[in-house]
Amino acid sequence: MGKFTDPRFTPADAMIIKNKARGILGHFGFRFSDLEDLEQDLATHVFQKTCLHNPNRGSRDAFVGAIAGNKLLNIVEARTAKKRDDRRNIEYAEAPARALIDGTLSQTQIDLQLEMQAMATSLPSEVREVFDLMLLGYGETDIQKLLHLSRQRARTLMRKVAQHIRESNLGDYVGGATKRHTPSCRE
Repeated sequence: MGKFTDPRFTPADAMIIKNKARGILGHFGFRFSDLEDLEQDLATHVFQKTCLHNPNRGSRDAFVGAIAGNKLLNIVEARTAKKRDDRRNIEYAEAPARALIDGTLSQTQIDLQLEMQAMATSLPSEVREVFDLMLLGYGETDIQKLLHLSRQRARTLMRKVAQHIRESNLGDYVGGATKRHTPSCRE
């Protein structure tokens, strides 16, 4: 730190600030290369707050030490604060694009997901429930039991799902959804 002639900032203040800044080195990711920046931040803050010092309430050194210490705590809190992970804050529709960026899916797989999402959103809610269960591999009997439908209603809804799949030209990709496969759903 340089030499200061301003009475609001004394050499004793500079020494307190140096000691505070050096005390944090090696902790919370602060290195020796950060020392000048820390000293500058603390000196600026102390310089701005010296007008608040009341000599009747305590010594100047204690005041400067407290001001510098509080500022240092704020710097540490800001540096160590848990940051929000933007990868977790994505909309459902953005998931395929994020997967392409991350490299977890190919462009073809992502295009298929987008087409499936578009088709699923166009389905009425009852048909969408059946579609979701069919994608999970549930058969007619299980869908009938899970959704509390009659046998005829379950078949009708499954036919509507198959029709939507054919109209969307996704039959080759979702062929397993229209086949009968009955996982155990007895719980």
